[in-house]
Amino acid sequence: MLSDLSRELGLSGAMIAGGTIAYRAWTEARGSFIDGRSVATVLLSQGLMEHLLASHLEGRLDPIELPDRVSAKVIRGTAREVGLITIEEERKLEELEGLRNPLTHFRHGNHPEHSINKP
Repeated sequence: MLSDLSRELGLSGAMIAGGTIAYRAWTEARGSFIDGRSVATVLLSQGLMEHLLASHLEGRLDPIELPDRVSAKVIRGTAREVGLITIEEERKLEELEGLRNPLTHFRHGNHPEHSINKP
């Protein structure tokens, strides 16, 4: 079931960890999903995941300092280690990254991750 959180957030909205970039990614991903734009939904959701998890890690009472440039894999692993996400959620986020990678990184036509080779 799809919930429209914008109505629940009120006119002033809500604070989303990750700031303006995370908020824009969330609103765009939501709109892309509703409109059926699957590529945009995958790309925006992956970015949103990175921003939200990293912001939660750095915003804890006992903050976890992340490097200025950090991979999604490190963010996911750290989030799982501190109990922010479960092993199953980490696995699903890895699947999301697997959908994103062929879209954002060059792959030769015969590479197993090339989108035309996937069912």
